[in-house]
Amino acid sequence: MVPGHELWHLVRLEFTRAIRLYLRYPLEAVLGVGFLTLLFLAVALGVGVVANPVTPGFDSRPDGLLIGFLCWAVVVGGTANLGAEIEDEARTGVLEPLFLSRYSIVTIMVARSLSSLLAGLPVVLLLAVTVAITSGQTGALQPKALPLLILLDVGATGVGLAVAAVAVAFKRIRTLLIALQLIVIYALVFPLAPASMAALTLPVIPAVHAIREVISSAAFTPPVEFCLIALNAVFYFAAGTAILFATVHFVKSQGRLSHY
Repeated sequence: MVPGHELWHLVRLEFTRAIRLYLRYPLEAVLGVGFLTLLFLAVALGVGVVANPVTPGFDSRPDGLLIGFLCWAVVVGGTANLGAEIEDEARTGVLEPLFLSRYSIVTIMVARSLSSLLAGLPVVLLLAVTVAITSGQTGALQPKALPLLILLDVGATGVGLAVAAVAVAFKRIRTLLIALQLIVIYALVFPLAPASMAALTLPVIPAVHAIREVISSAAFTPPVEFCLIALNAVFYFAAGTAILFATVHFVKSQGRLSHY
């Protein structure tokens, strides 16, 4: 068990590392925001051509498209980043040194996930502002949705820790990451009924529903619902951490850490 101050020290180190990478490779970050903005405009244009103008739903409205797109960007980033990092480190042969650290690989991954939440939030906000201004949907940017967006990122990162466990076990998971993006798109395009058991218990789905409700009705999320969403996010973050811990223990016991 790592003391809280040591974990916080790791989070600060990983956060500094992430910021320095942004500063070292600024073109990648800028082009990433630009690419996602163009992608959203292309999606909005396609929906505007295909959608039924007589009975438009929230998901086909410009503000609904903006919120769905931002949720997709947050969920895909949270679920895929850690797994992609581990796969890259396995390919370059620097995965084993992480296991030789005085900290466990689980502690390092949790620290990375927390630092990603801190470092990624400004990028998400920049993306939201850029897309909203470009598409003329600045009214969809409501500060009351920010806590829900953070909880969405926490829940998605919990799933990302489980994906990182798969990366530790199998090393190459690029196809899985692509399939995961398709699953996320399907879940956002064809949302479950908000009152269904699956919508209440699956990861990230409750936060997505609540964000849509906040934007469409301009009302705050009821306290009980907000607490349930927070509990859902924390549960999946803890579950992802436990899955990663169990997988690392199994892989080390089987001697499969260096199998690239």
